[in-house]
Amino acid sequence: MNKQIGIGLNADWIDGDDSKLRHCLDLVRASGGNCCELIMHSMDVLLNGRLLKQRVSAVKQILMDYDFTYSIHMPYRFHPHAMEEAESLAFFQSCIDFAKQIGAPNITVHASPLAVDDEDGLLKDIAYYKTIAQYAGGVRIGIENPYYAGDIEKSRMMLGVNPKDLAAHIGRIGCNNCGITLDFGHAYLSAQNYDRDYISDIRNMAPLAVHLHVHDNFGKHGEMKNYMDNFSKGIGDLHLPPQWGEIPWNQVLPFFEGFKGIYILEMEFRLYHYFQEGVEFLNNASTAPQLSRL
Repeated sequence: MNKQIGIGLNADWIDGDDSKLRHCLDLVRASGGNCCELIMHSMDVLLNGRLLKQRVSAVKQILMDYDFTYSIHMPYRFHPHAMEEAESLAFFQSCIDFAKQIGAPNITVHASPLAVDDEDGLLKDIAYYKTIAQYAGGVRIGIENPYYAGDIEKSRMMLGVNPKDLAAHIGRIGCNNCGITLDFGHAYLSAQNYDRDYISDIRNMAPLAVHLHVHDNFGKHGEMKNYMDNFSKGIGDLHLPPQWGEIPWNQVLPFFEGFKGIYILEMEFRLYHYFQEGVEFLNNASTAPQLSRL
């Protein structure tokens, strides 16, 4: 395996339980992947925004038993402006410190929920990420393109819904270690529901991508209130294995020939039986056979 390919863990499956963390890591190892994405709030290593020494030590002992390259995902609900600036910076810096301790090359954070015409908010966000990027040093920061499941018209102008806006924002941050965590599934839902060309959207983001989130869906807008119901109807951000939905993988993956970052299969964890098929698909890319469906 030449590519760095792995599985994104699920915070709810782990829930601070070390035995569950080991179980999830075993599932990743069985998939044949060589990477694993850890969710910061899943391991109880953060308390009041600071690293909890005894928990960090315990988790590191577990992680050392697996031959993975790790990546970090910030807590799902975190964004730079979710708390006071000083507290937010300290929180993010604690996550960076953890990444450095486990040798993780990158951290993913969701794009700030700002409107693209909120220039004051954008300038504040840019200044924030300049500070974070400087602190991160050799750790890459990947700002993830979002998908908003609520009112389409209210979400249309949010940062990252249009990849060109996120690319421009990254350019204004202007730090070599700050780029895009490109989420293929979110981009597909946005393109389908905002009448844009998906292939062009991926092409526009590809040069700035430092990390990839790979999962599939059908492009149907909707909130994830009940996964089983949404799954049966094909609605929303389903986080399916690649080729289970309608993303044209053979048209977008070629943009990443020679990509040196990590491909994370961010699949719904209940579909862990199909992790290996997802890893094989990515490893073979253009020659992968159609995955069997449930």
